[in-house]
Amino acid sequence: MKNDIIILDENEVEVKKDFVDKGKIKYLSEEEFTRLKRTLDSEKALELKMIIMLQYILALRINEVLKIKCSDIKMLSDKQGKNYYVVQSHNSKQRREVNRTKELRVSTEVAMLLLSVINKYGLKVEDFVCRTKYGKVMSERNYNKYLKKIFEKANIDISKAHSHAFRHSRAIHLLNAGMNIAQLQRVLGHTNFLNTMIYAKYSNYDVNKVLEAIDG
Repeated sequence: MKNDIIILDENEVEVKKDFVDKGKIKYLSEEEFTRLKRTLDSEKALELKMIIMLQYILALRINEVLKIKCSDIKMLSDKQGKNYYVVQSHNSKQRREVNRTKELRVSTEVAMLLLSVINKYGLKVEDFVCRTKYGKVMSERNYNKYLKKIFEKANIDISKAHSHAFRHSRAIHLLNAGMNIAQLQRVLGHTNFLNTMIYAKYSNYDVNKVLEAIDG
């Protein structure tokens, strides 16, 4: 299948695929994502920030995030005895056993958000983690509604206020930070390498840095 990628502007890419309707991939720049986090903190939107950070860090689709339960969160220890947290999620588009689940490490910030929400509502092992500010289980519809409000407050283009923007943003930010395509494919859970390659077209990572490190 042939993919034609057209750069529309700095943060928007149009992908054309044979036999598939064209679609637009929108994402947040690193600066926009930082601004969004600051707004979430100023608004004291604990629950919403947790969901956004989970979706971003794990590069998940929103339906995959909303299905995360307390039992999917595990505390492990490294060789130095330092504790860290991993979250297991399920690939909603993978029917085969291979790549159906993935387990990724989350940052200390995300781990603390998770524990704060769990403790705030006294959640049990089989309870879903993602909640509204009223403690109810979050729905995709409500999530997108909350996103529009917080994007407006953060002064970010409202057309980017969609759950999938965080998965796209994470992919691009990881490439910008130097992650290679093979590693990104594992993070995203893609079985088709071409799906991951789309993001490489608009990463701003400087390959000269790699060449300099290799060639001295």
